[in-house]
Amino acid sequence: MKRLCIIGICLCLLVGCGGVPAAPSSSVAVTLTATTTATTAATTAVSVIPATTETTAVATTAPSPTVRELLTTGHVADIYRTSYQSLFGRMQQNGFLQESLSGTYRGEYVRSIGALSVLAHTVGETEKAGRALRFVTDAMQDKNLSFVPFTISADGKTVKTADELDGRAQFVLGWALYIADSGDAAYFNETYALMKREADAFCSDAYFYADWNLVRNRRFTHTRVRNGNDYHDAFDLLTNTFTVAALRQLATVAAANGHGEDTALWTQTAEKLCDGMRKNLTRTVDGKTVYLELRDFDGGKGTAENGVSWVCFAPFAAGKNGVEDDILQNTVALCRSRLFKTAETGGYLAAEAAASGKVRDLILGKSVGWDIAAAVEKKDDAHLLATLQFLETYHTADLYMEKMQPSGNGYRTIDNGNAEQVIWFLWGMAQLRLSEGLSAKP
Repeated sequence: MKRLCIIGICLCLLVGCGGVPAAPSSSVAVTLTATTTATTAATTAVSVIPATTETTAVATTAPSPTVRELLTTGHVADIYRTSYQSLFGRMQQNGFLQESLSGTYRGEYVRSIGALSVLAHTVGETEKAGRALRFVTDAMQDKNLSFVPFTISADGKTVKTADELDGRAQFVLGWALYIADSGDAAYFNETYALMKREADAFCSDAYFYADWNLVRNRRFTHTRVRNGNDYHDAFDLLTNTFTVAALRQLATVAAANGHGEDTALWTQTAEKLCDGMRKNLTRTVDGKTVYLELRDFDGGKGTAENGVSWVCFAPFAAGKNGVEDDILQNTVALCRSRLFKTAETGGYLAAEAAASGKVRDLILGKSVGWDIAAAVEKKDDAHLLATLQFLETYHTADLYMEKMQPSGNGYRTIDNGNAEQVIWFLWGMAQLRLSEGLSAKP
């Protein structure tokens, strides 16, 4: 018996007794290496054991970072904070907002001011929205402009008046949201006539086509080039949804401020546009009804574009005004099936695909925000995580981009700080942050 005990003690000394782990050295740093994919992260931890024992490598699998973690501690959080500060910090005291920090685009783009007001409505930057809106309406009054302009110089003296109906609708929507949020009766009284004129024009036969029950945008800016031009004369989903949103919101604030008699035409036209989008901006794919991104006017023929693009996500930015949810969700599913591309880490929504299926491998900044908002609504954490991990890894700049494209072994960002693209990215991220119980402000 004594002989057996001695043998047992010797074995324990040689191999270590089970259930009694060796203590790691407190003086040696533990090194972690991680490889992350769209949904999982594998982390191998190596514990360094004191020299008196055998060194053992122990492999463990750590959980993937969560959406909340990326929003609060990751590089994505830096992008959000830096871009938010850049956007609202660059606004001048007179309300002027420079579109491009790189000089790619000169002056202020007025459609960005409408978008800014939509963002401000979400994040609580009401005062700055009012300042930016006033800069535009002051220029309109000073120049006696007949409609919302396209761009304005920093001193307000030089304006371009290219007629882009989507930008005008976004501005009206932003103005109406600001009035609702601020209760600024003085500004309402001063500028209501300008917004009424815009809304009446949207409903006139200059833009509203009764045969289609849609509004026509003669200068719709797209990434898609057709006949050598990226401006489309079209009945498009973006313009029509924002027009419905603008008419409805303006009708609400007009009635609340004693102008209910002005709202009947706007409300009726908004309902007609809903009918027009349902009947004339849809098609059937694999037995399901989806929205068309646009019909090119083509002399009144309304030629359908059967590709898909970022335009199909615009209804989310417009508060889903004018669209039916089941059709919109079918559209999202179709777009992602054709546009979503996986990377070594995460994935992203490419800008567009032709009817043939050929994908243009370009990321448009605002489409990321709109796609995030769509995923937030459906609580699609896998899609959100893939999107955030892609940005975490490949959007190396802290200031958000206008667009992004493959370059070598990575991705190149273009015109970082572009106001319109930053605004809609921040808007989508604000929806996500709020859904995670975080403040919309960084």
